Amino acid sequence: MRAIIVGAGDVGFQLAARLSQQGGEIVVVELDQSKVDRVEDHLDVLALQGSGVDYRVLEKAGIVEADTLIAVSDNDEVNILACQIAQRYDTRLKIARVGGDYYYGESALMSPAPLGVDVMVNPVEACSAEIEKLLNYAAASDVVEFAGGEVVLMGMRVGERFQYRDVPLKKIAGEFERRKFLITAIGRGDQTIIPGGNDVIKTGDLLYVIGKSEAVDDILRLAGYENRKLQRVMIAGGTQVAVRLAHRLENSGVTPIIFEADRGRCAALAEELAASLVLNGDATDIDLLQSEGVDGVDGFVALTESDENNIISSLVAKNMGATKTISQIKRLEYLSLAGRIGIDAAVSPHLSTVNAILAATHSERLLALATIRGLSVQIMEVSIPPKLPIIGKPLKKLKLPSDCILGSLVRGDQILIPHGDDRLEPNDRAIIFTLAKQARKVSKFFL
Repeated sequence: MRAIIVGAGDVGFQLAARLSQQGGEIVVVELDQSKVDRVEDHLDVLALQGSGVDYRVLEKAGIVEADTLIAVSDNDEVNILACQIAQRYDTRLKIARVGGDYYYGESALMSPAPLGVDVMVNPVEACSAEIEKLLNYAAASDVVEFAGGEVVLMGMRVGERFQYRDVPLKKIAGEFERRKFLITAIGRGDQTIIPGGNDVIKTGDLLYVIGKSEAVDDILRLAGYENRKLQRVMIAGGTQVAVRLAHRLENSGVTPIIFEADRGRCAALAEELAASLVLNGDATDIDLLQSEGVDGVDGFVALTESDENNIISSLVAKNMGATKTISQIKRLEYLSLAGRIGIDAAVSPHLSTVNAILAATHSERLLALATIRGLSVQIMEVSIPPKLPIIGKPLKKLKLPSDCILGSLVRGDQILIPHGDDRLEPNDRAIIFTLAKQARKVSKFFL
C-alpha cells in the first residue's frame, strides 16, 4: 500500500502507526509543525509540513504513485477537497473523515461519489455503532465483525464462573473446536499474549474469542455469561454521540433514559428524540439513579464531554447494580485502565474512527484491518493469492510466523474455524491475528 494521510491529529497519528506496521509506504501531510515533529519522532513514516489541499505538497508526498488517500484533518472541507484533488490524480481509494451531518447520512444533500470521496467516516456514527454492538453483547468488552457480520470477535473478562481457568489450552482445544470458536488473544495486565497450547486462562484476563456469529451464545455460556435481550438502557450526557445512540436504540425498540445537566439542552433533546425519556439531572446523583431504577439496568452508557465524569458515573452505576457499563474516554492513556477499575467497556471516538477507516482501507488482497483497544495486536482479513506457496499444505505443517494465529477461513458460503488438517485454498478469506510488531512479517507470509 502507498498511502497519504492528510492530518496528524490523534486519528491521523494512529492510522499512520497501524498502516506502517503492515509495511506500506505511508506519508503524512500536516500543516502544524509540532504534529509533524511528533510523527517523525515516534513513527517510521515520512511526514511533510504543508497543506493537504496544496497539490504541490501532495505531489511531493507522492500522490502520482499513491493508491490511497485518507483525509482526517479536523476540517471537513479540507478533507473533501483533498479527496477531490486525489481524484484528479486517479488515486484508487479516497477516504474522508467528516463531522457534519449535512455531508453524511440521510440529511446529506448528495452521496460521497460526486464529491470525489469513495468512503466517508463520521466519528459520531462510528462511535455510536460500536456502542450499540457492545450493548447487544452483554458480556463483551470489545466486538469486531468480519465477513459481513458472519464472523464475530468478542473480548470478555474472565470471572470465577469460567469453566476452564488454569487449564492448558491444548487440553481444551477439542471442546472449543466442537463449539466452533477459537481463542485468539489474551490480555493480562499490560501484556498481550497470542496463545499457544501451553498457555492457561486466569481470572481477570481479557479473553478474545472468534467464532461464527451463531456460536455467540455458546461462547458466552462457556464463559459463564448469559446473553439476554436488551431492554433497559440509561445514557449520561446529551452529546451528539448520545443522540445518535438514542436514535439507534429507538429504532430497535428500546426506549433509553437520558440524563442531561443543562436544562436548555434537555429541551432540545426532548424535541429531537421521539421515544427517549430525557431527564434534567446529573448522572452521578445517587438518589436520581436509584429513583430511575439503575439497579439491574441492562446498559449504562456515559457519554458526557468529561472523561472524569464518565468514569465516575459508570463506577457509581456499576456499584448500584447496572448490568453493564460503557464509558466514553477520549484520553487514550485512560482507555486501558477502564477494565481494571471496574468499567465493563470503554470507547473512544478517535479509535472508533480509526477502526472504521481501517475496515475500509483495503486493496485487492488485504480486505480489512482492525485493532483492539489496549492490546498491541493487529487483525487482518486477507484474500489468499492463487499462487501462494503454502496453498494446499496442512496448516499444522506450515511454519507460521511467531505470535500469529489463523482465526477463521471464509470459503464461499462456508465459515471454518481452522484446525491442523485444514488447508488453504486460492481466494480463501483468512482472518489472522498477530502482535503488531509482527504484522509486516505476517503480511508478507500470507500475501
